[in-house]
Amino acid sequence: MKNTPLVSVIVISYNSSKYIIHTLESIRRQTYGNIELIISDDGSKDDTVEVAARWLEDNKGAFTATRLVVAEKNGGLPANCQRGFNASTGDYIKLIAADDILMPRCIESFMNTLQANNADFAYSAVEIIDEHNKVVGGDTSFYPSFFGTLTTKRKKEVFARYAEFLNTPTWFYTRALIEKVGGYETSYRILEDHILLMRVLQLDAKLVYVDQPLVQYRVHSHSSIAAHNKILLQELKRSRHEERWVHLNKWSIKNLLFMADDYLHYLFAPSKFRKFLYLTRTINPAFWMKLFIKNKANTPGVLKIKKMFG
Repeated sequence: MKNTPLVSVIVISYNSSKYIIHTLESIRRQTYGNIELIISDDGSKDDTVEVAARWLEDNKGAFTATRLVVAEKNGGLPANCQRGFNASTGDYIKLIAADDILMPRCIESFMNTLQANNADFAYSAVEIIDEHNKVVGGDTSFYPSFFGTLTTKRKKEVFARYAEFLNTPTWFYTRALIEKVGGYETSYRILEDHILLMRVLQLDAKLVYVDQPLVQYRVHSHSSIAAHNKILLQELKRSRHEERWVHLNKWSIKNLLFMADDYLHYLFAPSKFRKFLYLTRTINPAFWMKLFIKNKANTPGVLKIKKMFG
């Protein structure tokens, strides 16, 4: 590693007392030495703040600096991210939910990758764990084999067509990049990653992928996303019009097919008309194209499909 600049690890918490110690311990075990730990709590109603404060007092010598920031009332995920960011001072930023886990070499690996590639933004493979810390899944993103090889212009177009998240829990980026995009979009309550990535792509930022799991993402019934599914669907609809479709050529048949598929998905997914949705997808080439792109095996047939529709 060329040098060891300060990295701010920002823990985003809300009613996280059950898992936050696991998260904090994973940060303490990092092999990278120069870490500022920020805990930003979004007005938890349980004892998350008390648990976090005790842990910080017991482990304050393990970090370059620590800070606990507590909101008086819940403001939503993007606002909590922005609050933590404002409290931080590091040149590099790693956000992590207070129920996820960083692998021991997470920060070191990301720093090596960004410095070696002179990049602004990195992401990695991810492991999915349950509430008992059991690994139940792995990397489901098809972008490492397809998205990562595209030009910036094509990345914007592909993401605008099909907003597959780039393993959001793993994101690692420079402070300067977040400042350039104006921070996190606090007019949303849940959807912080989708908006941020689209705006990052507008800056022609360099994105790099680390082909190993550096974060464990926890899936459980008490997560903030699971509890606000209706709000999430509404915000996905809003972002589709305000952030994604504005970058597509509306006269392109391929783009129109993607837009139709996307619209129908969010229109009917939460309702009793699911069967109608499935019917429309069987006659929509865009849906089948997604299936081919998701296939990571670059067989001649798959590569041909990617070339035709990508």
